Amino acid sequence: MKRQNSAIFSERRYIFSNSRFSRIFPLLSVSTIYCIFVGYITNIHGKPSLPPNTLMGLLLAFRTNTAYDRYWEGRKVWGTIEELSINLMRNLKYTVKIKDEMQKQKNQQALKNVVALPYAVRFYLLGKPDYVSQELLELLSPEIKGILHTKSYGSIISVDNYNNTSLSKFSSSNTLNSIHNRVFNTSDLNLPHRVTYELTEYIDSIPSECVKPQAYSSMLSSINALSGACISCLRIQTTPMPIAYSSHLYQSLYLYLLFLPFSMLGYNYYIMGMIQFMVTFMLFGALDIAEEIEDPFGEDANDLQIGKFCGNLFEEYKFICCINNQNAQDIRLK
Repeated sequence: MKRQNSAIFSERRYIFSNSRFSRIFPLLSVSTIYCIFVGYITNIHGKPSLPPNTLMGLLLAFRTNTAYDRYWEGRKVWGTIEELSINLMRNLKYTVKIKDEMQKQKNQQALKNVVALPYAVRFYLLGKPDYVSQELLELLSPEIKGILHTKSYGSIISVDNYNNTSLSKFSSSNTLNSIHNRVFNTSDLNLPHRVTYELTEYIDSIPSECVKPQAYSSMLSSINALSGACISCLRIQTTPMPIAYSSHLYQSLYLYLLFLPFSMLGYNYYIMGMIQFMVTFMLFGALDIAEEIEDPFGEDANDLQIGKFCGNLFEEYKFICCINNQNAQDIRLK
């Protein structure tokens, strides 16, 4: 089936992006003005020398590499979620024998739960554990919808009289929680874990004559691995950079820029200002990049496109459901 693939070297459209420049522009201005001021008050002409910058380069390289390691690990973990989800859907669809309509409905809901899990993990990582998108609303079981609605409005409702519009409207108004300072609150619904519990309950309820032991063990292992991948995403997001290292890096950067003009004495004021401007841009630009990509599960342009990954799984689900149907256009989520 067709997937959306990024073009080669698509990053070139970000070369002239001004988001990073606007964030560090005050530092650029102060650093450049300070350099010109130092050159003006000293007015000494001599042979310029460059200060040792190996240590600063190592500090910045370690910072950016650490941030990119988190970014790349996040991508690998999410790739694991995609792989496990597709394999689990295939096993549920073709290794479980369906004997009656009730088993068929349960199997169909299990397939939906597999796709609902990545959506639930995505919103949980965004700090919106109770948010329900339109796709997730179509995938969740009536029991979970009832729990969400009860939690939202404080009253028990009938699943038959459930109003999808009211839940989606309520969920979209939720405010973001603090992600890095997240604590586990007993009043919050951990939707990813709730979905995995439903999947485990379904697999455990399958009659022994309807599934082979090898397939049963494989599906349970996939669910356990999915749960572990979700926890890995949370670990990547909530592990902060040590404060001691971050503070020392910023202090070193400021001291380096403070002493840099004294190494350029003898240059023209404009050349000194230009060099100071470029060095400040490169140093703080690299630091800003590291801070942007160290949490890859956000919604910024530099974060992982998790929404597209979830959309791909949703399309995989529809493909699996209609693979034996002559007209895929007639497939609708129940």
